[in-house]
Amino acid sequence: MYLVGMNDDPGSEEKADWYYMEDGRQCGPVTHSQLVAMRRAGRIRGDTFVWHPFLMEWARYDDALRATAGVGPATAEEGATETCSMCGRQFPADEVITFAGTTLCGECKPLYFEAVREGAALPGVLALAGFWPRFGAKMIDWLLLAVVNTALYGSLTLWVAGSPEEDIASYLMVQGALMAAQYVIGATYTAYFLGAFGATPGKMAFGLRVVTADGGKVSYLRGGARYFAELLSGIVLYVGYLMAIFDGEKRALHDHLCGTRVVHAGGGRR
Repeated sequence: MYLVGMNDDPGSEEKADWYYMEDGRQCGPVTHSQLVAMRRAGRIRGDTFVWHPFLMEWARYDDALRATAGVGPATAEEGATETCSMCGRQFPADEVITFAGTTLCGECKPLYFEAVREGAALPGVLALAGFWPRFGAKMIDWLLLAVVNTALYGSLTLWVAGSPEEDIASYLMVQGALMAAQYVIGATYTAYFLGAFGATPGKMAFGLRVVTADGGKVSYLRGGARYFAELLSGIVLYVGYLMAIFDGEKRALHDHLCGTRVVHAGGGRR
């Protein structure tokens, strides 16, 4: 989502405060004029994600330029009309705004943003999940993994206990194997469920999904990386998890590191 009504004045001294994505990397900062020049040169496209301090999150170039400057890179054809996503009426293109892919007329705009402030799930808006639903989901996932790891630990312990060579070396070997197995199981569990379903069983139970910054699907690779990033979140008294309470987009440390958001399944863009 992003704020509208913030205008860049081309005649004023420009600041290099625009960022853009290129080959999966964040690039910038560049000025507004440089950004427009890159668009004309084809270096970035209308669906390239860009960011500006006036934006609350990354947005597609065409939508971001319309939101911050009041007009997109292309001029609408004469007589062209747009349909308001809320009331369904048609208006001239210069009498509507586009917010996160949702077209709004002047009358519906304040109603729409009031609903956003109240946390309603609206088309194109990421309905961010708060700390407590995420906490409950994490408890379920931890419990499921604990059952698997306990069963694994028991089987390895029995195997060593039945060995005539039982000694400190065998004990250390079991502990090392168990630790490695826990990481492998945890990463596989997270990567599989996030990549295949967008949510682990715990998150499914609470109606949550993990998405990318633009509401897209999380890949298996990103899902696995998120597991290891979560280990960092828990290193110092779980401060990384508690960040979600104070962060404007309710992101924990691992969300920042992996570029993800946790949303309510009914309100996240698919």
